Amino acid sequence: ERNLFFKIQSVGTRFIDVFTEAFPHTPYMFVYRDPVQVMMSHLDHAHMEQSNCVRPRKDPPKIVVDLVERHGKSVTELSHEEYCAAHLASICDSALGEMKRPGDGGSDGNSMGWPVNYQDLPDKLYEVIPHHFGVPLGETERDRIAQISGMYSKGRGNKAHEWKDDSERKEERATDAIRGACKIFLDETFAELEGRAAAAAAADGRGGAIGGKEGFAGEE
Repeated sequence: ERNLFFKIQSVGTRFIDVFTEAFPHTPYMFVYRDPVQVMMSHLDHAHMEQSNCVRPRKDPPKIVVDLVERHGKSVTELSHEEYCAAHLASICDSALGEMKRPGDGGSDGNSMGWPVNYQDLPDKLYEVIPHHFGVPLGETERDRIAQISGMYSKGRGNKAHEWKDDSERKEERATDAIRGACKIFLDETFAELEGRAAAAAAADGRGGAIGGKEGFAGEE
């Protein structure tokens, strides 16, 4: 094997600076998604307090506490929806902060990172893998991507099934509380990620993307 890719659990993004310090010339992509849809993935069930994004509020990490205080609030006063949004914002802000850090990409940010909107997958992979990671894609590789992306990524064993887009359903079921929490903590970050994704695509069109032999990817 000549190429190695790592998929990092979303909360691992908070330590993205450790990865980039260890592998400063390794390209990576950060997958993000519409805030309301991500919130619904976490909170669309009866026991909201058991959600992965809410459970840490019993002993909140400093990165979340600081983020909440920058918005003029305290963790103790947040609703479950608001804490979940703050948790997710801390992940996205970590990725954004690293992509903005001066590095090989010049004074305006580090071109090793390429943000990718979830809704653009899998088609965006046909662009990012060869142009950013520097790994050629032949017909066999493209067919493999198409086949794998048609299955639910978190399905294992009896839970394996065909993937179906659920974005519209999530939007329809979203509550005002979820939308309000997104507006406070996530909408601005999402807009900035969208802007950087567009800039990365434009830079690639001018031959500005940087490839490499290894890569890692984060997710929302």
